[in-house]
Amino acid sequence: MRQIHLSIVLVSLSFGCTQDVQSTLDSMGDGGTANALNDMSTGGASNADAGCEQEPPPAWCDVDMTLPPPPPPVDAGQPDAEKLEEEKPDDGFDELKKENGWEGKIDDESATYTFTRLSGEEVVCNLSYVFTERTPADDCPACTEAFDAVLGPVTVDVDAEDCGQASERAGERLGFGHGRDGDVTGNHGLYIRKGDRWEKVTGGTSSMSDEGWFFSHPDAPADPEPVPEAAGVFMTGELDLNSGEGAYRFYSSRANGDLNCEVNYPVVGASPAEGCRQCAFSWDLPLSRADRTRPGPDCQFFEGLAGVTVTYGHSDDGQLYVRKNGRWSPAGGSSAVEGDLWRFRVALGQ
Repeated sequence: MRQIHLSIVLVSLSFGCTQDVQSTLDSMGDGGTANALNDMSTGGASNADAGCEQEPPPAWCDVDMTLPPPPPPVDAGQPDAEKLEEEKPDDGFDELKKENGWEGKIDDESATYTFTRLSGEEVVCNLSYVFTERTPADDCPACTEAFDAVLGPVTVDVDAEDCGQASERAGERLGFGHGRDGDVTGNHGLYIRKGDRWEKVTGGTSSMSDEGWFFSHPDAPADPEPVPEAAGVFMTGELDLNSGEGAYRFYSSRANGDLNCEVNYPVVGASPAEGCRQCAFSWDLPLSRADRTRPGPDCQFFEGLAGVTVTYGHSDDGQLYVRKNGRWSPAGGSSAVEGDLWRFRVALGQ
């Protein structure tokens, strides 16, 4: 019997404790601790202040749990067009247009060569030519791309009697090359043809992009830098068209320009030749006894040619032609005339 009464007492105590806890929670209601820590008012603040009028106030009344208001929206606005233009990467070409000198531009639609001369900020001369008869050139070892062309008729936009000889270049033949050397800005060296050689122009720059090829150089390029010869075997010739005298040379060189071997034949008594319809002119070149030799395996085939006459021709587009067994054909390489001096060059092998 004592066991039964003890069980009843324990059940009663348990029921009473449960009722007290539930009563406490009910008494807190919407302002109690559970709601204060878990519910948020619609005004963006918590209900943490609820019940603080009690004595003593709950511990949370000393803590400010009010949430800060959201930051005001930031108006990013539209990009400043002028600022974007200022920050646009500079390819360097626009700057070149503000300087005295020549500029070339080649794209899918045109190929022009423009001259500008300034007096202070005033443009006192502006004219342009079209590159005509443009053909690729493959004899510039320091270039990734090169061409020869003839300047067409001049178009003068501004002439305050300051254009001078710049307006008298129609019909002139020129060659330009885009150098392999480049800097971090994308500018490369500019090369210009000088007879059968290419020279780097001091102060010249060249750049290529999807929009085209742009290059520039000063009005009077100074101190051109000779382009080192590529390694290989070469034939060169030159002839004074007035005297009929010149030279016909074979040589082999290393990449640093040092000669492996050489055979040079003077040309005396050259005379015009006929039969080359593609040529502006052609000449028979009789070879005299070699006056300069440096033996070597690459030059053995070209020894012993004294007394032989070779015949070459020059075309208006800078091509070299050779006559073999009575037939004319392209010889490759390049051909150029400066005044009365004719020079040509052919790469025979590496």
